[in-house]
Amino acid sequence: MACGVPVVAPHHSAIPEIVDRKTGYLYEEENSKDAIKGISSILDDTTSYLTKSYSAREKVTEQFSISICGDYYAELIQTIVKEANE
Repeated sequence: MACGVPVVAPHHSAIPEIVDRKTGYLYEEENSKDAIKGISSILDDTTSYLTKSYSAREKVTEQFSISICGDYYAELIQTIVKEANE
C-alpha cells in the first residue's frame, strides 16, 4: 500500500481494518479461487487498479506516516512511564 499498489489479502484477523474495497481485495481465507478472482479483478480493470492504487497510498500516508506513528509511540511511552512512577 505504501508503494501505491492495491493489496489482495485474506479476510483474517485485523487485516480488514487496513485493507478494504477501496484499497484492494479481501478474499475468503484459505480460498485460492477467491484470491485469484481478487487478483484478476484488479489487474483486468485499469481504472479499478489506478483508483485502488491511489486510495492505498493515500490511506497509508494519512494513517501511518512517520510523524503520526512517532506521535503515537511517544504518547504511549509517556503513559507507560507515568503509570510506572505512580
